[in-house]
Amino acid sequence: HIEVKGRVKGATTVTITRNEIVCALNQADKFLLAVVLVGEGDIIEGPFYLNSPFTKEPDWGVSSINYDLGELLSRATP
Repeated sequence: HIEVKGRVKGATTVTITRNEIVCALNQADKFLLAVVLVGEGDIIEGPFYLNSPFTKEPDWGVSSINYDLGELLSRATP
C-alpha cells in the first residue's frame, strides 16, 4: 500500500489522518508513505518514500495529525 501526499513546495506540514496512520501501523512492512512536492509551473520533486513512517496510533479523539514536513523528508529516500 502506498499513501501519496502532495504538498506545495515550501509547505512546512503535512496532514495525515488517523485512518492512514492506523493502516500504516497494521500493514507495517507493506506500507509506504510517499511525499511529492509541487513547485511553480507544476514542477514536481519526488516522490520521497518513507518506510514505517509512524511509531504509534493516535488517541481515539484524534482525527488527523500535522507532521513536520522537513522532519519526514529528512528520513525519506528518493
